[in-house]
Amino acid sequence: EICFANLEYPNGRTAHLHLSWLDPQKRREMVVVGSKKMLVYDDMNADAHIRIYDKSAEAQHHSAISDFADFTTRLRAGEMRAPQIRLVEPLSVEIAHFVDCCRTGETPRTDGRHAVDVIAVLEAMGQSMASNGAATDVMRTREDAAD
Repeated sequence: EICFANLEYPNGRTAHLHLSWLDPQKRREMVVVGSKKMLVYDDMNADAHIRIYDKSAEAQHHSAISDFADFTTRLRAGEMRAPQIRLVEPLSVEIAHFVDCCRTGETPRTDGRHAVDVIAVLEAMGQSMASNGAATDVMRTREDAAD
């Protein structure tokens, strides 16, 4: 009923998930942190579904770091913008896109390959849970399933 997952990608990017049916506060929020800005998508905030923060942190050091005292961080905080975006029902957009692909022969954004990738992540998460939270390689999970 609750999941904390850390996903690490080969390109160095990471994702941290907190999923829960039990949480007393209904939240549908995604935070994307970049090197110069942050984006917060909050599906429950009717006034500002998307907020963009001009904010960053930069490590500064002038010589080799030998201990924590040699490490400093420069924080930069700018403005927050909340662009007005017309929201549409996601499922209706997905269905319209699928119907359009059927008419044109175009490959859907979420095709069979995408489904296999999603299932591989879910399988790896299941294997991790069965192993008391041990890290599990998604690619290895896919290879094992193919055998």
